[in-house]
Amino acid sequence: MFLSQAPAQWVGLYLLIPLLYLLPAGLAIWQRLPAAFAWRLAQRYSVYALSVALIQTVIYALLVGTEPVVRQYLGVAYGNQQWIGLSIRFDALTVMLSLLVTLIAWVIIRYSDNYLAGDKGRQRYLSWLLLTLAAVSLLVQLNNLVFIAAAWIATSLSLHQLLMFYRERLPAATAAHKKFLISRLADITLLAALILLGQHYSFELDVLAQQLSSNAHSSSLQWVAGLLALTAILKCAQLPFHGWLIQVMEAPTPISALLHAGIVNIGGFVLIRCASLLDTSVWAQGILVVFGSLTAVVAALVMTTRISIKVMLAWSTCAQMGFMLLQCGLGAYDLALLHLLAHSLYKAYAFLNAGDTVYETRIKSQVPALPGKPSLWLITALLCVLAGIVTAGWLSGWPLAGQVSDFTSTHFFYLVLALALPSALVPRQTVSGLKLLGIWVLGVAALMGLYTLWHSLVGHWVTPRTAALPAWQLILLVGLFGGLFLVNLAIQLQAHTPFMRKLYPHVFAGFYLDELFTRLTFLVWPMPKGKPVTLSHLPVAQSAEKSSS
Repeated sequence: MFLSQAPAQWVGLYLLIPLLYLLPAGLAIWQRLPAAFAWRLAQRYSVYALSVALIQTVIYALLVGTEPVVRQYLGVAYGNQQWIGLSIRFDALTVMLSLLVTLIAWVIIRYSDNYLAGDKGRQRYLSWLLLTLAAVSLLVQLNNLVFIAAAWIATSLSLHQLLMFYRERLPAATAAHKKFLISRLADITLLAALILLGQHYSFELDVLAQQLSSNAHSSSLQWVAGLLALTAILKCAQLPFHGWLIQVMEAPTPISALLHAGIVNIGGFVLIRCASLLDTSVWAQGILVVFGSLTAVVAALVMTTRISIKVMLAWSTCAQMGFMLLQCGLGAYDLALLHLLAHSLYKAYAFLNAGDTVYETRIKSQVPALPGKPSLWLITALLCVLAGIVTAGWLSGWPLAGQVSDFTSTHFFYLVLALALPSALVPRQTVSGLKLLGIWVLGVAALMGLYTLWHSLVGHWVTPRTAALPAWQLILLVGLFGGLFLVNLAIQLQAHTPFMRKLYPHVFAGFYLDELFTRLTFLVWPMPKGKPVTLSHLPVAQSAEKSSS
């Protein structure tokens, strides 16, 4: 009863989380303290931060069904009843992301202590790591867009210092320089969006949602949504701005885990937070659909050609970010949130466990494959796809003749699922084709059931767009993902044909998109003096590939 009457009293607990990271960060910056003491303190306080997130999760579970609670702290009033200041938002998104951030932070701090044992720069590393975690943990709980932007920029600047941990390594400096340029360009687009928004609307997300639902949308909102979408595209390493994400493998492995599991996902989180704003602009959503779908398809193809484990994971992150932005562009925000949480947990595990992947691959390679003709596997996969298309049509309520106009983002998710699972199962030739089909049916049923459960839990506050997809989006998406499915099957079943041998080097090089972007950007803003860039250090060079294997 007490909780339900005064939920706002518990909102302030979230401010303890960034403070629990800032305190040991300040002590780590003070070099007079022993490094071992600073690391022990950081680990202890990371446990405290995780405990606070768990307590808030329990409190929110007891308040299920309540509206988001916002509590304002420091701030100033300006203009026509406008207010800008520190305000904390207590809702399901804050609860889930805070728990995710503190859990990953606890694991990474413990892992880093052993990973950097004996390194002379480990105390400097700890201070920037804790500052980065403080900025991220504050960002996910804020309700004011100005403070969200400030925390996002602070996160990027702190991460830059971590990426430059080995400053003497030229590939690390090159990748960090490229990332710095792209991030500053994204900051400009973000600040421009805030300036346009502040002329007629509030920076407070709860107030902004009420204004958007009650007032007619001005033309400036179209530009605000478009600039916000462009910011997410730049920050989430979408093609052709992706090269830095692939080439930052010179940084310590825990930083790769933090980057791929958390920081690169912030763009998707901000889009989910600003869903009501993004829905006001059709062309902004279209930009996300185009960039996201192209990035997901191209990066997924390039990933299949890579041998280095960490580089393969980096291309996977690029593809997954594209798919997440595609979901936001389609209005499937509940799916985007599920994707964000699952991808963060998986990538944190994958990078920190990368050393065991070689051993696991050797074990899998010892399992004998069943003899069989590739055509039989192709037929099985195509039957799976046909069944998936029929399933998507049945779920959309199509009559037997079919009505494409009823196809929504949710049904597109089922279609992509139907295309993805056969591609994953075709190489598993240790089972018969009939068993393969059975595994596919169980997989589709399990994932659809998971989505249904997820939608029932979060659909009341992250509502997906139920309108039918525009015809051009449907044609683009079906063509791209259908083409990806066919090319992937061709790679697995007909990898040694002359055409595939000619295609392979171009796919391996990422179709040379990053080379062109790198040359252009370094002409505009070259590397600082003393760090020359030669052709051997440009993205297609094998240095990043070798250093991360």
